[in-house]
Amino acid sequence: MSLIFEIAENLEIAGQETALYTLDSSQIIFKIDHEKIVFDVNTISNLRCLKKRDFSANIALLFCIIAAYCFVKDYFTISVPNNLLLVLTTIVSAVVLISIKRYTYVLYVNTNDLHYRKLKIHKKDIYYALHLVGLFKSGYLQKI
Repeated sequence: MSLIFEIAENLEIAGQETALYTLDSSQIIFKIDHEKIVFDVNTISNLRCLKKRDFSANIALLFCIIAAYCFVKDYFTISVPNNLLLVLTTIVSAVVLISIKRYTYVLYVNTNDLHYRKLKIHKKDIYYALHLVGLFKSGYLQKI
């Protein structure tokens, strides 16, 4: 986190524009999916950037593998060595599917009135989100 603070100290803050946000005199304007979301700097109580793993594709593919195993096992006459090969193939496929990693990135903006806004950001905008969190945590946003 100290690297973020060092980067924040070397940059101009007022009037800064990035691919994710624009800092005006007392506002932060987020540009996410062709939508502009405006926050007043004085009303923001906390900024957090989280990386969450999405298991939905893994689970769907795992169920497909199990269904394929049940189909092959029930409809074909399989000898003991072939059955062992089928079980091992299914287990290896399941392990490979579980190891596939897909992430979603979320920027949480907490406000003073105990509300928060969850902004889904793209992977290419992670650097800008971390930079903004670093600016907030270091207190530079309150100096604008």
